[in-house]
Formats: sequence, structure tokens, C-alpha cells
Amino acid sequence: MLKLLIPLVFRKSLPGRHSSKKKIIELKFDDKKVFNRFVKHVGVLSVILNQKPETIFELSRIVEMDTANINKLVTFFEKVGAVKVITKLENGRPIKRKPIVEYDQILFDLRTTISQ
Repeated sequence: MLKLLIPLVFRKSLPGRHSSKKKIIELKFDDKKVFNRFVKHVGVLSVILNQKPETIFELSRIVEMDTANINKLVTFFEKVGAVKVITKLENGRPIKRKPIVEYDQILFDLRTTISQ
């Protein structure tokens, strides 16, 4: 059995500071398929960071993908810890999901651990 561990480090400068201190979020993938899906769609994270869409629907229009597929992708990113999603309620029902990327840099550590 092949096991692949690929750590990713997400960094964001602390607001209002000019120091080099960073907030670090680390993700590890032990499934190559999950990692490949993450890498394949990493451009969507950039769109979320730079365009700041208010809803999943707005994000789907920006990236020109079907809303259902973008919703699945954002849910995937949320599950692996790469995206935070804020849900707004109206009359007790969730009506809008806003994706948020809380970092501005992704570092790949290519010193991976592969075991069989």
C-alpha cells in the first residue's frame, strides 16, 4: 500500500504589522487523489482570495463552472481546511454561503514521506 504525506503550509501576514511573523496553517494529505484534486483546483482559491465573492453562485460565475460543482469543490476545500465558509441565515434557513481564504501564500514541502 502506498502512503503519500504532503504537508502544505499556508501563511498570512498578521494585519497591521510589518514584521515577518506569519500565521501558519498546515495541511497533510495521505491520499494522492485528494492531493491531486487540491492541486488541480488551487486556482479557485486564488479567485476566492482576490475576487472575494459573496456567495457560491457568484464564485461559480467568476470561474465559469456549474454552481453544483463549485459547491462540491468549496465543500471539499472546507473539509481539508483550506477554506472557511460563512453561512448566512434568513428565517432560520441557510441562504448564502460565503467562501473565505484566510492566507495569501501556499508552500509545498516536497520532502514527502512515501511508505508501502
